[in-house]
Amino acid sequence: MLATPPILHRALLRAARRSGLLEGMRTTFLAVRRAVAAAVLTVPFLASPAAAATQFALPELTGSFAAGRDVVHLVDSARGDPWAPGNPREPMVSMFYPTADQRGRASPYLTVTEARLFLHAQRVDGIVDAMAFSGARTTAVTAARPRHGRFPMVVLPPGLADHRAADISFLIDRLTASRPAWRHACHVDRRRIGVAGHSIGGNAAATTTASDRRVRAGVPDAGSPLPGTRTAPVARAHVPAFFDQHLRGVPQRLPDGRPRTIPRSSSRRAGDP
Repeated sequence: MLATPPILHRALLRAARRSGLLEGMRTTFLAVRRAVAAAVLTVPFLASPAAAATQFALPELTGSFAAGRDVVHLVDSARGDPWAPGNPREPMVSMFYPTADQRGRASPYLTVTEARLFLHAQRVDGIVDAMAFSGARTTAVTAARPRHGRFPMVVLPPGLADHRAADISFLIDRLTASRPAWRHACHVDRRRIGVAGHSIGGNAAATTTASDRRVRAGVPDAGSPLPGTRTAPVARAHVPAFFDQHLRGVPQRLPDGRPRTIPRSSSRRAGDP
């Protein structure tokens, strides 16, 4: 079970690059940077017929279960929102969970407005079509019925702001309360909670793991000295094994004959055996 803000991901942008859609981006980069503005929220644009025809897709699930998705709107009246002074902090959270119900529509990855904002922030608006970009669908079914049982929960904070640690603890508060904020919170095993994050999200993961005793396992990724072609194998080898061992009680070790280019890693909370 995953809890994460419905934040945009670079995977779609990488797909655009692989498709050839961004070929020649460097030659148009400066021109795109100058095409700023407030109109990015309201004015539709197409870079070219090829851009409009491009379809984006996310990777298929690799686990044993199909996935459902709910969106939870939280309100923390005790904290102010740094982007909206005078208003309470209001985290939006996507809950991804195991389901046996594969009927229904696939959950959207992002809205057209989110796509436009993301492309603008990446300085490729006008090169990638926001409508096509927002057409990607996750492999999760919207509002699907959860599978029976209780499952570990891993929180994935985005690397966007330094107040995420407080958001994570507040989320755990609201999901484990006597009147939880999520209608299916009874499926969360509060004894098996983990946090993983990248960049500032990695900092939040480390901070929360150290300060919140409800978190049993944390994976902070604050950047890697390895090139991208080596970072992905390291993450795929270590992160699932780490959470399997600490949240599911499944002993793990790297298989014999691992490539020398993939280093071993270990982590534990201070004070733990």
